[in-house]
Amino acid sequence: MNYLKINQWEKWQTFRSDRGSPPWIKIHRQIMTNPKWAKLTDSEKGQLICLWIIAADKKGTIPDNEVILKKIAGLDKPPNINKFIDLGFIIRTDVSVRRQHDVNVAPSWRQHDVTDKIRGEKRREELRSKEDNFIHRFNEFWETFANKINRAECEQLYRKIIKTTPHEEIIEGVKRYNKHLASDEFSWKNKLNPKKWLKKEGWKDEYSEKQFDPANPYA
Repeated sequence: MNYLKINQWEKWQTFRSDRGSPPWIKIHRQIMTNPKWAKLTDSEKGQLICLWIIAADKKGTIPDNEVILKKIAGLDKPPNINKFIDLGFIIRTDVSVRRQHDVNVAPSWRQHDVTDKIRGEKRREELRSKEDNFIHRFNEFWETFANKINRAECEQLYRKIIKTTPHEEIIEGVKRYNKHLASDEFSWKNKLNPKKWLKKEGWKDEYSEKQFDPANPYA
């Protein structure tokens, strides 16, 4: 089967090719002042609009078969294709179904490839930015501890914890812990490294405000 082409389809109808068939078509107001439009009967004007709607599914092309077009559009009678061609609304082509498929589908696939590539690059950039942000936050946490051991294991644990616990809450917990270490002479005996502190959920701990008095260490 051959196809017919809507004349100047690309000029009057613009759609994003990566979103499939458009849900609408444009009917420009200036069509009302077109002398060729005025030569159509009211019935023919309705037929032509129906053909435009059908053409939106095939990038501006329709089957070169009046019987098929009548069924697809749900018309009472076959559209007057020859008149539409004579007036320049439609162009007859020799493109077959197979060739038309090659013409229309291949560019669409290429467009999808480009779109997927752009989305992939954007996704990778988002992941890189997210990872950079994580490393920055983990380094902030890591630097708060004097006893720095098991960084790789600690980093994995921190990555898991931060999914449910805000970074700021963890940092505030570390500050309280360090303040506690500075104020309690005997706290050094149970001083935790970063990994152990995370495993015991140290950010949830609360400490008294008692200050160490050298003159009365057992008070």
